[in-house]
Amino acid sequence: MKYLFGLGIFTLFMSASAAVYATDVDPVEALKARAESGDIQAEQQLADLYANPSFVHYNPDKAEQLYIQAASGGDANAEAALGYFYTQGPKQDS
Repeated sequence: MKYLFGLGIFTLFMSASAAVYATDVDPVEALKARAESGDIQAEQQLADLYANPSFVHYNPDKAEQLYIQAASGGDANAEAALGYFYTQGPKQDS
């Protein structure tokens, strides 16, 4: 019985995953939309991307702005990331 329940959950998860991957939604654009709607976790995740020099849209100023927004909303990870950002400065492309 446990096996059948687990199989049902796995099948449901795979169906939902396939539906997400079957769309032509850009994950960065989806993250931007969530951040713009006030999702604090999305703001922090997007800031992490902008702070990464390997990211095609590297933008430390935008990263700082998003870290501040997320930290102001109470996200402890964003507060820590903002502190690190201020002490280490923007990462440089290597």
